[in-house]
Amino acid sequence: MGDFHCVREPNERKNSKLNPQQAEDFNQFIRTVCLLEYALFGYSFTHRSDDGQRFSKIDRALVCYSFLSNWPTAKLTGLPRYRSDYQPLLLVCSDEYFAAPPFLFFNSWLKEEELAGIVKNMYAGVRGFNPPDKLMGRRLKAIKLVIKPWCRNINRRNCEIVADLSKKVEELDLKAESAALSENLKQWAKAKWVTEGDENSALFHGFIKGHQKHNRINGLNFNGVWISQPDMLKEEIKQYFEGLFKETNKNRPLFSNNAFKVLFAEQSSIWVKCFSKEEIKEAVWECGGDKALGPDGFTFSFIKHLWDTLEPDFVTVLDYFYVHGTLNRGCNSSFIILAPKSNNPPHISEFRPISLIGCISKILANRLKQVISHLKTDTQTTYVEGRSILEGSLIVNELVSWAKKSKGKMLLFKVDFEKAFDSLSWEFLDSILSQMGFPALWRSGSWVYYHRQDHPFL
Repeated sequence: MGDFHCVREPNERKNSKLNPQQAEDFNQFIRTVCLLEYALFGYSFTHRSDDGQRFSKIDRALVCYSFLSNWPTAKLTGLPRYRSDYQPLLLVCSDEYFAAPPFLFFNSWLKEEELAGIVKNMYAGVRGFNPPDKLMGRRLKAIKLVIKPWCRNINRRNCEIVADLSKKVEELDLKAESAALSENLKQWAKAKWVTEGDENSALFHGFIKGHQKHNRINGLNFNGVWISQPDMLKEEIKQYFEGLFKETNKNRPLFSNNAFKVLFAEQSSIWVKCFSKEEIKEAVWECGGDKALGPDGFTFSFIKHLWDTLEPDFVTVLDYFYVHGTLNRGCNSSFIILAPKSNNPPHISEFRPISLIGCISKILANRLKQVISHLKTDTQTTYVEGRSILEGSLIVNELVSWAKKSKGKMLLFKVDFEKAFDSLSWEFLDSILSQMGFPALWRSGSWVYYHRQDHPFL
């Protein structure tokens, strides 16, 4: 930790020249010795020139995987510099309790033969709860309670296997120094360690801790005040997004456009038909196997692996949703993540909330794909399958160049994407969908309106 007199990226300098070769050599050194860097909070730069015009980030904290494993939640904060040219840095290794980490199922456990039997027995043993979404929630909760001690035993066994294999590899290496050793034997021992010990190696856990460090929000600046206390930080974030998504103007003029493309009757019928087993399975299989979208911690690989056991409940729950247009509170919970718009953002306005969709949203999105091509206009360049959003910028550049050369007149309308897409009036959206022929059941009668109510900010 200290002054390395070198930067890693162009954005770590302001009003000063970057030496690309020096930055590449520094990054190569960090990669070679397997170091990780703690993100700097509070300030973007650590040094400024005497005239106050040039800024650089040349001070940083680089740690090894072992250090990160012991203090994964440590935070590096810049302090006021007062009369110095350098920003003092404070590395705090004490852990601040934000919340209990949620249970997470590891896909490697699916290789254990006894897992399927444990799930089936526990699943069949939970009965008598209504409605069906509550029953399914109870069953998954019961499975989690049984799996937790079983997982601890699996981890303990794997650690013993790793320790034993590591000892054998060490013994073989020592023998190889004094006598010829079968290459096949050495290869088998090391391959076995890689296979069995990958998830228990320090390197593997170092990557996990590094990912957690990158995603963790240790503090943010609210109205010039740096807040890092967990309770205060969560409350400030909640109030910010509640205010951002609150609709203050209720008296909006009705927007009517007769030029909208409208769905045909047979296209509208696609939206409100019953959910089929094939449709449900397709939505599940399209989701990444490593993803766990809800607080129950079960990944889609777990669901796919035990689909024969879980499928009847999925079908029953979606039949219930089709009839009632809602699920009981907590039965369709999902995480909302704050995705940063830049590296190490100091303000909450530089984060974008993203809700991790579940199975029902995926089914509705798949139905939308079947008719969306009919609704798009000839001049539309975004949200079209097979096209990149950057193509719009390229077309604008070509049009501007053409207008300049031909001395023609043109009108450019620049849209603030944050204001245009981060918040949207539900009444306005419902009115537009109605004019385009979307059925009331799918639109505001039940389904989409239910997903709106299921999230606290909307």
